[in-house]
Amino acid sequence: MKKRTVGLFLVLLSGAVLGSMPELVALCKAQGANNALLLLFRFGALALLTLPAALRGGGLGRALRENFGALLFLSLTEGLTPILLYAAYEHLPTGLVTTLHFLYPMVVAVLCFLFFREKLSRAKLLCLALCLCGVFLTVDLTGGRGDAFGVAAALLSALTYGAYIVRLNKAEMRDVPPLRLAFFVGAGCFAVCLFYAAVTGGFSAVPEVTPAGWLCLTAAGILIAAGGALLMILGTRLTDAQTVAVASTSEPLASILLGVLFLHEPMDLRIALGCLLILSAVVLLARQNAREQKQK
Repeated sequence: MKKRTVGLFLVLLSGAVLGSMPELVALCKAQGANNALLLLFRFGALALLTLPAALRGGGLGRALRENFGALLFLSLTEGLTPILLYAAYEHLPTGLVTTLHFLYPMVVAVLCFLFFREKLSRAKLLCLALCLCGVFLTVDLTGGRGDAFGVAAALLSALTYGAYIVRLNKAEMRDVPPLRLAFFVGAGCFAVCLFYAAVTGGFSAVPEVTPAGWLCLTAAGILIAAGGALLMILGTRLTDAQTVAVASTSEPLASILLGVLFLHEPMDLRIALGCLLILSAVVLLARQNAREQKQK
């Protein structure tokens, strides 16, 4: 089997794993867990899994000191993203939340235009128009305040993750290879979520978690960290950026399908069309970015 094919398979598998995150969240909550505990196990697993690689070669403290500002920003934005996503899951269908979150490629394009003067081509403007049309079709605020909060949380998660991607791409960090960076971000996000748990009373759920719930939390943390993040890293190394960007749309598709099948969430023609427009914009944007990279 060719490396590119293996890489494509790993990226698709990663998207499917991340797309199943809402179902994993629901399973853990059914056993007494809450959002704060889910986040602590998620980022704790990422930090522990990447710790051996981070320690390799020494200089961990020096790398932290030299890149503290960038790492702090990355930890805050990456840590806030799932906090907002998990809050949105409680107010909207999971497939819709994931699709709205997948507006982040357009957030990246707009932030690069505003802060780094990167050109917005006609293709990118078309993608932005498709995204806005898709949001208009998928968002229905007639359900009351709860729906409005869910939409706001999902859209803010796209903003925080888009900011994370831009900073990650633009930051010039020394002595920070990918797995060491994953450790720093995982540990930083763990600290952010620890503060979130303390402020929101997240530890009050500890006595309510069943033995099966602790197993679910551990399995979900490892699966999201290893099955999602690490599979994406491996897949990216084996195939090209265009394939990765397009194949990553398996995440919202998986989320929508699993939400309908296992959580019995509603799906009508209007929402389906809106999701299709947003996903089409993501694919077009990925292809446009790949063309621009080839021209450089």
